[in-house]
Amino acid sequence: PGDSLMLDTNSDFRLKGPGAISAFPGPGGGQPGFILNGGGINIGDDGKFWIDGIIEVRQQSYIFPATSGTTADNRGLNIKGQLIGTNNLALINGGLVAAIDISGANNTFSGQWIVKSGYLLGSTNGSLGTNSITIDPNWTVPAANGAWALGSGYNKAVVSIGYDLNSAGALTITNGGQIVLYKNLCFSAVTINGTALSAGSHSY
Repeated sequence: PGDSLMLDTNSDFRLKGPGAISAFPGPGGGQPGFILNGGGINIGDDGKFWIDGIIEVRQQSYIFPATSGTTADNRGLNIKGQLIGTNNLALINGGLVAAIDISGANNTFSGQWIVKSGYLLGSTNGSLGTNSITIDPNWTVPAANGAWALGSGYNKAVVSIGYDLNSAGALTITNGGQIVLYKNLCFSAVTINGTALSAGSHSY
């Protein structure tokens, strides 16, 4: 096959066969092997899957463990490769049992994380980048991104960060979104249900 795979708007890469590892090392010189250019990553079977290599988010793109009407609770993904790019990555149509685990260390990804439905886990130091995170079950998915982006019935959004984070971005939590607090998390701004936290440390 070719040196890279690009997913444009209304396209998706569907993972089948639990335990499979999809590797996209790229053509060399730090160039990406898997380019999310408006498309999405779909998990087509119960089980856990891995994506390795160099993954770039070039245009706002999506991870959707399920399509409308199917369960996503047991569909997990580990992006263990290098995550780069400057655009947004949204998690939709996900459940809360199996995580979408970002485990590559010290990623340079600087786009915004948007969690509408599902369980996003940053498990390794620097895995989520230093960017803004929005946790909002009522976030509106752009209709132009295909029927797979319009699933209904998924409205629980959780983010868990397993390392001390010092981010230049903002954290926004609203409409029942949740963040699991067991590490020190520092953002340039934090807004919870429309209320901005004052500067300084806030314990829980």
